[in-house]
Amino acid sequence: MADSDIKTAIEADFQQHYADTLDAYKADFNTNGDITFHKAMIGEGIEYYKIANYGGDEPLEFAGYKFPLYLSGKQVCVIDATNESGEWKISNISNHADFDKKLNQIRLFHSRNFARRGCIITCTKSS
Repeated sequence: MADSDIKTAIEADFQQHYADTLDAYKADFNTNGDITFHKAMIGEGIEYYKIANYGGDEPLEFAGYKFPLYLSGKQVCVIDATNESGEWKISNISNHADFDKKLNQIRLFHSRNFARRGCIITCTKSS
């Protein structure tokens, strides 16, 4: 889980740079009506990893955190956060509204099959 300093930085980045823009695109995020993204609640940040593109002992490298975002108690998107030059910033916002469901499926799968739990692996293509 992301510590409180990271979550606070992401909340501030979201309010300052993204909330107004997302208000104009509510339909793309499965929401509408009078509620504003300025009232959104950011959930707990979950670590995610990518497959390491270099030779070494570790097959995975830490990529950042994924935060579910809620409006009126309903998850409407996922925020990806990365550390850029020592500061935690939003690197992507996707309209995946089933993050909580998928995360619970992953946790269940991992608890049944693996010792390592709670990590999300994304594959990236090296340039």
